[in-house]
Amino acid sequence: MQESSFVRKPPPGRARFVAGDYRAAAAAAAFGGLPASLSHPKQLLEPLRAAGRHLPFPRCALDTLAFLLDHTRLEDWRPGGRPVVWPGNARIAQATGLSIATVNRHLAWLRAASALKLEIGPGNRRQPVRDSTGQIVELYGLDLSPLVDLHRRMVEVARHQAERGRALRSIVAGIRCRADLTRQHEDAASAAGAGPDEPECVELVANARHADALIAEARMILRRDARVDEEGQSEHLGRLAAIDTEIRLVETRSRALAEAIVSKALDEKTICAHPSNETHNTTSLDHPQDGILYGYAGDVASRSVDNSTREKGGGNDEPSPDLFPFVPESQKPAMPPPRWNGRLLASVSPTFASLFAQYRTGKSGPESADLDDLRIVGRIAALCLGLSDISWSRAVDRHGEVRAALCALVAGDRPAHEIRTSRAQMLAGMYLKRSEDLNPLASLFGMAGRRSAAPAVDAGQRLLC
Repeated sequence: MQESSFVRKPPPGRARFVAGDYRAAAAAAAFGGLPASLSHPKQLLEPLRAAGRHLPFPRCALDTLAFLLDHTRLEDWRPGGRPVVWPGNARIAQATGLSIATVNRHLAWLRAASALKLEIGPGNRRQPVRDSTGQIVELYGLDLSPLVDLHRRMVEVARHQAERGRALRSIVAGIRCRADLTRQHEDAASAAGAGPDEPECVELVANARHADALIAEARMILRRDARVDEEGQSEHLGRLAAIDTEIRLVETRSRALAEAIVSKALDEKTICAHPSNETHNTTSLDHPQDGILYGYAGDVASRSVDNSTREKGGGNDEPSPDLFPFVPESQKPAMPPPRWNGRLLASVSPTFASLFAQYRTGKSGPESADLDDLRIVGRIAALCLGLSDISWSRAVDRHGEVRAALCALVAGDRPAHEIRTSRAQMLAGMYLKRSEDLNPLASLFGMAGRRSAAPAVDAGQRLLC
């Protein structure tokens, strides 16, 4: 054999060192016990599991590392101790259900990441040396004390990822609100009596579906963000910014279309009202759901009806039944919050009236209710019907809080003879529908019309049916 082709093997008792071994040796020398915030060595793994793709070794090696931690004692992690274990690769493979080759790879990854220090004894074996009485003279094996230094580094990584996650969830929440507004603009146009074949309505439906696609993509990015590297996270952030800009344009366009449709519908109703018809009440609309739950629609409706009343000298002094009553422009703040008439909703939904009086005791009456009260009462109604928290969260993500609350009121107001299974299953089925197929507001007004000729039933009893 030629001398140049001869490979010299390391002598017994000496191991090949990798770059991670030097950092692990420094961390083991500075070991002073578990951090004061931890009471058990298994807690060292928590930030490693939350690090995602930022973990310095493959995630599958965590099972092997957890098995090694199980072989340590609590006193080994106190100041002055040494958490050294010496199970063989065959024993680790048998306990974890892995092959010996896989265990070898896991240990190599952990060494490269400075998660443990390899202590090799005589005969190139990682076992302690004992005397004739069985006492340990020299300790060799896998030293886990460098895991404390890795835990400190991963805590910083986990904190950074948590802050990033909160920022991304805030962006996605804003996108979801814009998508919810886009669907509400479509509902406002539908409540105004616009035909589905009109170009404005077709564009509104397309915008609502486009908004649903954008919020679905944003949620997918949020779910995948923790599993990608830094380059992928940078791409995710740029894409979320583009989605936010795009959905703002879509929502602005849908608002303009809905305002035009509602204004046109109200103008037609004003023109069709004959002045000589003294029994015609010009302070109310033919469809009470016009302008419901949408501030701009209620303002337009109230202004048109109020102007028509003053010009014709008709009408009465009773307030308009619009959920958003008219407020003069001089009395409006710079950016008025959405206003609505809770009294009208209480008149068409016994469930809302009953639960509002029972749980919102700090309010004077339904006329003082706001959209937050609707969301709270809707959530309470869903709880009374037996809907789980997970189902409610999914319904809010899919349809928005306002529509989810209205669906809960529909399920509470539905007569018992119209329910085939249970109210909870009926509500869950409503939440599974597409947003464009749900119109809970129309259902509330329809049931109110049918109840006018039927005997009244207490809403609290109806919820328990």
